Amino acid sequence: MRGNEITGWHTSSRSQGAGGNCVEVGRAADGRAAIRHSRRPSGAILLCSPAGWRAFVAGVCGDTFG
Repeated sequence: MRGNEITGWHTSSRSQGAGGNCVEVGRAADGRAAIRHSRRPSGAILLCSPAGWRAFVAGVCGDTFG
């Protein structure tokens, strides 16, 4: 899947905007979440199921990952 096949790319609100490490999240047509490095928009894209994305966000918000 290519980045131009993903809609609604959003950059993390925690991005420093100074070339730091940041991710963007978008949505694939089939509902999967798409994650990519904001400084490499033509690079690799990680896709995960809606349930997987919800579990990841819940884990981050709940400090599951320490």
